[in-house]
Amino acid sequence: FQALDSHFTWVYFSRHVRRMIPRSTLSQSLSELCEKGWLQRPTDSNPMLYQFNHTLMREKIYSTLVRSKKLLLHQRAGEAYEFLYPESQEENLELLAYHFDNSGQQDKFLHYAVHAAEKCARLFALDESHRYYHKAKNILEQRHQPNSRMMARVLLGLTDVLIMLGDYVQAENTIMYLLSSLVPVTDIMHAACLRRWGETLRQRGKLNEALDKYNDALQKITSSRESGLNTMGDIIASTTNERLEIYIGLSKINFTLFKHNEAESYIQQAFEEISSHQYPEKSAELLNILAGISHRQGDYEKAFQLAEKCWSIYQANNNRGGVSLAYSNMGILSALQQDFVGAHDYFTFSHDIYKSLGDSSGIAIATNNLGQLEISRGNIAEAIGHLEKSVYTARRSELSRSLAQALANLGFALTLFGKLDDGLDALHESKALCDFNNYVELLCEVLWKLAECFIARGELDQAATTAISAHENAKELGNRNLEIQALRVEARTKRKLGEFNDAFQYIKQAWEYRESIREEINKTRLAIEYGLCLAAIGSHDDAECILSEVESKIRIEPKDILQELAIYFPIANPS
Repeated sequence: FQALDSHFTWVYFSRHVRRMIPRSTLSQSLSELCEKGWLQRPTDSNPMLYQFNHTLMREKIYSTLVRSKKLLLHQRAGEAYEFLYPESQEENLELLAYHFDNSGQQDKFLHYAVHAAEKCARLFALDESHRYYHKAKNILEQRHQPNSRMMARVLLGLTDVLIMLGDYVQAENTIMYLLSSLVPVTDIMHAACLRRWGETLRQRGKLNEALDKYNDALQKITSSRESGLNTMGDIIASTTNERLEIYIGLSKINFTLFKHNEAESYIQQAFEEISSHQYPEKSAELLNILAGISHRQGDYEKAFQLAEKCWSIYQANNNRGGVSLAYSNMGILSALQQDFVGAHDYFTFSHDIYKSLGDSSGIAIATNNLGQLEISRGNIAEAIGHLEKSVYTARRSELSRSLAQALANLGFALTLFGKLDDGLDALHESKALCDFNNYVELLCEVLWKLAECFIARGELDQAATTAISAHENAKELGNRNLEIQALRVEARTKRKLGEFNDAFQYIKQAWEYRESIREEINKTRLAIEYGLCLAAIGSHDDAECILSEVESKIRIEPKDILQELAIYFPIANPS
């Protein structure tokens, strides 16, 4: 009975079972098991339903079967699903993979396991998808002459899942393994590998290197299209699909680098090749980047309209993961416009959908967003609660990047709350994850937050060293927002050390970049430090003018900053 279906205690003896076992044999076997007390006889109300007397009885019966019998029963079970329910194979992929895996029929298992892995990835069941891909990879590697097309499909799918899990190092290793193990490698296959390699670099903040990989991928796939060498067929859906993924990646990288014209150029090229009807979800990704560009240009209304259009596309195509992402983006836009109630609602919608999908990565991101929102609102205790949930989810699901981000935000929130030892521990763990996984851009954020914690602890030498590292990393990345934060923390450290002129030079440079800041809380924080530095060099009138403009916007700052504000100007209450 275990071989019939391992997922249910109740066994329904329908045409499926009769397909496996002759009716006379089945009837006799059932009667014998009922007489032995292993099964309960069916009731008059449901004469086709048998129940084990105890859940463990099923395991006991299964364990008595010899291996050859198990193999045969699993084979018959799988074949029965194939024959009786051909229209429901998508629904039964996991069962088909399970039975053929236990039947010893590797070719059929590989077929269904790969399809099950792809299905699980679409549903964000990433751990299950990873297990299917990994087992399929191991089986193929053991063969003397593995099916190169199947191996390519498995390794590309595995790479995609590793990227979604945040395991970028292993994703790169898988790509390099694929490039070295399959000969010949066609242009389109090479492009597919280079694009994924570029994505791992983009996720780690290595934007210039990522740009090179994506451009190489575009060159390869252009060559493939022009020379008609697209022979991968079912491994990659189409050359057009792969080109779209490359265009999307190039748009995202250029957007991150604030090269908006270049990003819009790639988006335009993508829309020239496709129709939103043919590739609706790819269109939504492109529209989402345009929304980000509109936001940066200060056109919040257009940005929100584009985000809503993305939501409607995902909703129409029943892509709940996409719907949740759109809600998250609308929440971010609402928060930037100080609509904290609306932002909270959108983030909550996003969280609830991810929870219903069982998407651990999405849940970690949503709770992290809620935590950051509460920091912006000045509700640090609530922020800590959300961020601790994000850390727990990311740690349990081994989502290293999400864990590093949540720990960075949690460490900062704990610092603001005055729990400096706990904050330092969280930030140190986040830094270790960034160092190990080479999350360059996130590391820069962690460094300036770590410097803030050192300042609050009075460890100014360590704060100075850490702030310098943050500034150097930000300049290397070319990220203006991170550079502003690093300059602000450098200025604060120098001011605490009594080096007022150096402090003013740092804060003056950051102040010149202030138009790049999007978040109101960061604008306020920069203005506070600028005012305090002005006061430190004796420009009290200018300082008072700057600080009076942001007095009503001060929600939460480290205790020592509030005390300084109260000393210089009666505008802040240290309590």
